[in-house]
Amino acid sequence: MRLGLTQRVSRPTRTVRAALLCLGMVAASLPLGHAAAQTSDGGDELVERLAGATRYETAEAIARAYVAEATTSVDAVILASGDDSHAACALPAAALADRWRAPVLLTEPDLLSPAASRFLTNFTIGRVFILGNTSVVSSDVERTVGLLTRSDPVRLGGDDCYATSVAVAAHLGSPGSFGDHGPTVLLTTGEDSADGLAGGPLSYSGRHPLLLTRPTALDAGVARLLDGGSIDHVIILGGLAAVSADIESAIKARGITTERWQGPDRFATAATIADELLNQGSPVGCFDSDAVGLATGFGSPDAIASAPLLGERCAPLLLTERLSLPPATVQLLRSGLFGDNVTVPTQLTVFGGDAAISQFVVDGALRALDTAGGATGPPVMAAIRAFEGACHWKVTFSEPVLVADAASAAGYTFGGDPLRLSTAEVVVPDAETTRTAIVLLAGASAYEGASVPTGCAEPIAVRDRLGVADGAIRAADGVRRVAGIE
Repeated sequence: MRLGLTQRVSRPTRTVRAALLCLGMVAASLPLGHAAAQTSDGGDELVERLAGATRYETAEAIARAYVAEATTSVDAVILASGDDSHAACALPAAALADRWRAPVLLTEPDLLSPAASRFLTNFTIGRVFILGNTSVVSSDVERTVGLLTRSDPVRLGGDDCYATSVAVAAHLGSPGSFGDHGPTVLLTTGEDSADGLAGGPLSYSGRHPLLLTRPTALDAGVARLLDGGSIDHVIILGGLAAVSADIESAIKARGITTERWQGPDRFATAATIADELLNQGSPVGCFDSDAVGLATGFGSPDAIASAPLLGERCAPLLLTERLSLPPATVQLLRSGLFGDNVTVPTQLTVFGGDAAISQFVVDGALRALDTAGGATGPPVMAAIRAFEGACHWKVTFSEPVLVADAASAAGYTFGGDPLRLSTAEVVVPDAETTRTAIVLLAGASAYEGASVPTGCAEPIAVRDRLGVADGAIRAADGVRRVAGIE
């Protein structure tokens, strides 16, 4: 059994309604194209790879791209350590970057990196924020920065990276509101940077401070901040291994509402975050489908400076392995959440060189995004059967389709909108192709051994409508697709 990417936790106000009661045939053919290797040189090529010989030069390249993208002049910079042991200290930079319209530069702990020095020299920078204590970024580096910029750098830090996240949040004051939830912060583990990286664009765009905690116990400094009364809502990034259920309970006990964005691994969590930002009905209105970032999901110093640029572009960040695209990332790219890629192509920004993300993976991401080209052959039909009060429906295809596509909840629609990746599971055979798929609504009992799964929050009603997302499910021969109808 293959399941959908994610499971929603504590999000009653945004539960997607159970879809459409429908028994019928849905058919059409859509163009299927082939993406060529792309660069940032121009023309119709929409891949931008921001990379340098070192992580410090990559951060400088990202900072320069931010300056070019920003709608206002840039006269501030955030300086963080590029050392792997201090990676978490850089994660809170995103909301601070929005407040001061500042890119992120990386330095060695005891010596200002040449790349950071070059940027500070080439641009008129009058304000510098240093993240972390003097063991993270030394006093010598601070003095050098002061001399280069003729300013007094502001240090936001504490005993560790957890305290640094609290210091940044305190500097920002009341956080931005998330829809009707009121002032909202993000919370993730300080033990690993992947989930925090994926949350960076949201932290920037909504000015939601990113707080760090240990996996099993709420950090004391974070607890004091939550007790201050200025925070109404917390979005937890990552599963229970990253931020435990006890921590979530401790937050709720303070009268603060929570929701958790998670997947079974870091790649699926990043896909869930992107799904939350891009879908219709998201409280984050600026995110659209014309840009997406891609970074390695394991030890990603190349992407640590990505949040300001992606936040400015209102683009989510997806994660990948160096040599292969994870299924969750592929499913999100194919989900229909991105532009039609014919009149409005999606720009792919890759963080790091080939040593971080291979060209093979970049080409695979382009193929996943691509929907242009010619389709041949008769249309593939999809019969959709559901019953009043059920927690599942069955889809039967007239010809074999790719399991990799049919297994994604985003291949199916409610009223023309893709089903959220986090509100359903899809059961398909353990094979390359299939002619059937069972869609289970969130909370439904496992399909195996249950002819009529029950337990979902909102069973299917007669008035609901169900379809197949245009271009999201491909025929096994690779030249035709199943398409939905209104």
